Amino acid sequence: MGVSICAQLGVLPWSLYAFNQLPLLFLISNLIILPFLGLILGAGLGLAIWFALANPPRIIIQSYAWILGALNLLVYKLAKQQQWILTDLYFPKRFLWATIVVSLCLLAFLYPYKRKKYDGKFLFLGGFILSSVWLAEFHCNKGNQAHYMVSDHGKTALVLLGNNKLFYWSSDPLSNTSLRTLKRNYPYKDVVQDSLSKAFVFKGKYLVWSPQGPNILKSIDYMLIDSQTKAYPEDFATKQLEKTQFILSSYSQSKQMHQWEKWLQKNARPAWRLDAHGYYRFHEP
Repeated sequence: MGVSICAQLGVLPWSLYAFNQLPLLFLISNLIILPFLGLILGAGLGLAIWFALANPPRIIIQSYAWILGALNLLVYKLAKQQQWILTDLYFPKRFLWATIVVSLCLLAFLYPYKRKKYDGKFLFLGGFILSSVWLAEFHCNKGNQAHYMVSDHGKTALVLLGNNKLFYWSSDPLSNTSLRTLKRNYPYKDVVQDSLSKAFVFKGKYLVWSPQGPNILKSIDYMLIDSQTKAYPEDFATKQLEKTQFILSSYSQSKQMHQWEKWLQKNARPAWRLDAHGYYRFHEP
């Protein structure tokens, strides 16, 4: 139990940062599996040596295969207990480094040799660092806003994250997979959906969504080109597209998309492939 807890605490920051989840059955699973793991590995090594020297009886081989199958089945059953796994945990890189510092401070506090009276300061320092990083992270998230364009099962959505809320504009609701992925990167609580429009304005930037034809905007900052686009490059004035960031979002080629891609290549204009990357983050001015 002590080794299992220490091992889990040792890799906890890295597992939270990489997988955004925490299994709660690790202690029970280790108590069930670890006592027999040494016997299973030892028997496997002995069986391998037996194979090298002679042919072991078939019943022994079948018995060992049955034991391995039972072990794999037990691991599978434990892994299926999703209610005992905390998923979609928000754990950014700042939390990772802060937790590592806390672990080092805890080790310094628990160091059994040459213990001094002021060793408790290490524990206080680690707690202070962790709480400071935690409060600073949530304070920054409260005041910041982030705009994304995401691809969700062939549909495109414009997403705004800010003030612990998720706003998105799309013709269809976002899937649970996309919502969980966004929650791993931002700790939102409420979700609000709105319908799409042809153009958006945020932070003084203009985004044209699937243009239907010439636009009255003097300058377009972002333009989405997808299978719903009906306009051609010649429908826009040259000045309108001088500083435009183009975002392509569709694997199914339409005539308009083909013309836009030819125009982008001819004018050496970069384009962001939304379906290849999954999302596009708009740069804040």
